[in-house]
Amino acid sequence: GKIKSGSSGGRSTSEQRTKLAFLKVHRNEKGLYLSSEAFLSCLIDGCKKSGLKEKGKAAWPFLQATVFVDGNLLFGKKEPDYLHEHWGRIPPKTGAVAIIQRPAIKAPWIIPFKLLVADDRRDPEYIKISLEEGGLLVGLGSWRPKYGRFVVKEFMKKK
Repeated sequence: GKIKSGSSGGRSTSEQRTKLAFLKVHRNEKGLYLSSEAFLSCLIDGCKKSGLKEKGKAAWPFLQATVFVDGNLLFGKKEPDYLHEHWGRIPPKTGAVAIIQRPAIKAPWIIPFKLLVADDRRDPEYIKISLEEGGLLVGLGSWRPKYGRFVVKEFMKKK
C-alpha cells in the first residue's frame, strides 16, 4: 500500500466530521424538508399510542391504509441551525462509544402539511388525535422522543 504525505491514516479530522454531519439532512431545491414517510410514521405511531379503536379494532391499520401525506414537508430553511452532539454507539447498542452529530433546527419551527384521505369513513378527529399523540409521545427526527416533539397548532378538514 501507499501512504500519502499529510494523510491522517484513514481517520477523518474533527472539521471533516462536522462538514459531513451538516450534510445529514433531507434537502431539495426548496430547502430542508421532513420526508413524508417520517411524518406518516409519526402519525401511525401516535395512533398506536393513543389506543384509538374503530369498530372494536385498533384504528392504526385503517389510517395506514387510507391516509397519505401530500409531498415532503418543508421547514422553510436552507440550512440547519446547529449540530446536536450526543454520546452514542456506532453501530447502535453494540458498537464503540462515539460522539454522534446530527443537524438540528431551533424551536420554534412550523411545518405546514396536507393529508390526503382516501376513505370518507376515516374520522378527522382520529387523525388529529393521532398527530397530537405523535407530537407528544413519538416526535420527529433523531433522538426522539426527547427531541423533535411538536404540537398541532391548526387542523382543518377541507370540504
